[in-house]
Amino acid sequence: MRSPMQQDMSGGNLPVELQHIEAPLVTVITATWNAAATLPECLASVEAQDYPNVEHLVMDGASRDNTVDILRKHAGKRMRWVSEPDRGIYDAWNKGLRLAQGEWIAFLGADDVYLPGAISAYMQLAAKHSEAVYLSSHVRWRRPNGKTRLIGEPWRWPRFQRYMTTASSSDTAAMTTR
Repeated sequence: MRSPMQQDMSGGNLPVELQHIEAPLVTVITATWNAAATLPECLASVEAQDYPNVEHLVMDGASRDNTVDILRKHAGKRMRWVSEPDRGIYDAWNKGLRLAQGEWIAFLGADDVYLPGAISAYMQLAAKHSEAVYLSSHVRWRRPNGKTRLIGEPWRWPRFQRYMTTASSSDTAAMTTR
């Protein structure tokens, strides 16, 4: 019989690459403000991840639309939320970092979604590269007209220092750090 660490929330099995290791907790932090139009898809994409050990922290900046109603409806095993005034996205992210319990931290925009299996793919990569402190990926950018574009390139620290950019939107993880 598998331990709870080796089963996803719906009872499925972990990918073979992760079955022999303990699944470290991954904290996904999402900052919101009046995000009712896009938040349900974001929350559903985190809830649907097959990786078993995820906490989703949603830091809402005292939204005036239906964002809080949506958060109440989705609160559960994986997701906790706070709604209070903040000083913008970075303040919200920092509040989330103070609450985070994960060994790995990911930032996901309220208008972004994870592809199925995204967190498992990141953790497989982390297991193969135990010295890693930062993971990133390509991003599939989906435009309103339905067209998609793959963006991103291999990590290069000098480029990041100069431009402070990563591929960080749409349907994969924005940034994951250890």
